[in-house]
Amino acid sequence: MLDQRIFDLLNTLSAAGVDWLAQEVVEGLLKGHVAEEPVGILRAVRAQTSRQYQDSWGVDYAASEQSSSRPIPAELHVDWAAAFVSRRLEETIALMSLAADRLDTIINGPEPRKSVEARIETRLARSDIPDDEGITRSRIEQARHGISALRVALEAWCGSPINGDLL
Repeated sequence: MLDQRIFDLLNTLSAAGVDWLAQEVVEGLLKGHVAEEPVGILRAVRAQTSRQYQDSWGVDYAASEQSSSRPIPAELHVDWAAAFVSRRLEETIALMSLAADRLDTIINGPEPRKSVEARIETRLARSDIPDDEGITRSRIEQARHGISALRVALEAWCGSPINGDLL
């Protein structure tokens, strides 16, 4: 059973247009703390996927079949959700910034070749939204600064500092 205060957060996320994040919060709370794959298996999978035209994987996945989860105690639901929302939005903004950087390099070439004034501004836009103005680097920076205010609001909502160790 979810802590009833979680529904306020879910409604706020939905109203803000980030339904995907509300869904991830619910899924995360219901799944609990899922055990991660051992480092050795992750290294083996990375090594195998970097090879071209492999005939067989040859990786022992026995450990992944034994993965289990631990439920998140109800008294930690709010704290976990606050930490999760903060982390996911920070990750999303970082990925948008990285995508803009990579697109800038593809479109404009390496930084030293062109002056800042001559560079084309990269915008990230969704093709499924007609007339989407896109997200510019300045909007990404605004979002990055907005995360600090969001973090303060989340800490006020849950009544304690956000603890990333809960995730």
